[in-house]
Amino acid sequence: MVRELFDTIATMMMSGLMLAFFLGVAYRIMHTGGAKWRQFSSAYPRRVHGNPIARKASGAVRVGAPGRRWGVYAGDLKANHLPPVWVSVYDDGLLLSVYGIIHYGQPDMFLPFEDMSVRPAKMGLVDCYGVQMRRVPDLEILLYDDIIEWGAGHAPALEAMIKRAALGMEIFAGNASVAEGVTFGRRRRVRDSQ
Repeated sequence: MVRELFDTIATMMMSGLMLAFFLGVAYRIMHTGGAKWRQFSSAYPRRVHGNPIARKASGAVRVGAPGRRWGVYAGDLKANHLPPVWVSVYDDGLLLSVYGIIHYGQPDMFLPFEDMSVRPAKMGLVDCYGVQMRRVPDLEILLYDDIIEWGAGHAPALEAMIKRAALGMEIFAGNASVAEGVTFGRRRRVRDSQ
């Protein structure tokens, strides 16, 4: 009888220790996994707003260094891949918030259009848009293209940014019909040497 009681207590203690270890590891992963998200949200904290114009759940979001990505991680092992987020569109910006149990330690962030620039990007093989903000120039948030285009349908400022990014890509690709009317700076006058 005493032996059975001792075995039961030992089993409960081991189970409790394993559960505490698992929860400690899960907390650490959740806390370090959102470091770049928290860096963004500290620069752009949530503002008190009224009701959003529109709200939609997005797929995964990547927060990491901007630039070319040759695959999902692209050498940037410190990039954060977060589960689905809620994207709320307001007149003056986007509100991003992680939902579900993962929301713990990931505060909401409000990204004003006045500080935002958008450019086409890829996350793995999926088309996305990279959102860069003026106060956090060394980081970028990748959102799926359908979410950004959906948001552009509700916010004219975001739609203008997407059009500007597409125009820039066409000029970069050498599309002469687009680039003919564009001039950068003053043109130099060349004197004849005669």
